[in-house]
Amino acid sequence: MLSGGSTLFKGFDTRLEKNLQKRVNTRLELFNKGLNQGEKAEIKCTVSQNIVQRYAVWFGGSVLGSQEHFHTICKSREDYAEHGPSICRHNAIFQN
Repeated sequence: MLSGGSTLFKGFDTRLEKNLQKRVNTRLELFNKGLNQGEKAEIKCTVSQNIVQRYAVWFGGSVLGSQEHFHTICKSREDYAEHGPSICRHNAIFQN
């Protein structure tokens, strides 16, 4: 899933689908050469855009912010001042 930024450019979905299909076709040609059978494998790539794509990042942030444990994973300004930018490289969400 891609959202925001350059995915909002006009025709992005069409260009992405075309480039994906080209890559898949190239790899399938190599695969089909090794089959030595009459029937060839085919894969059709489809890219679709969601109407709320522009707001997906904000929506995800609001879901994260509404979780009851959200305050335990946030870093304060004081924490940042003490530890510096390296504090951002640790993601408490992915801890066990």
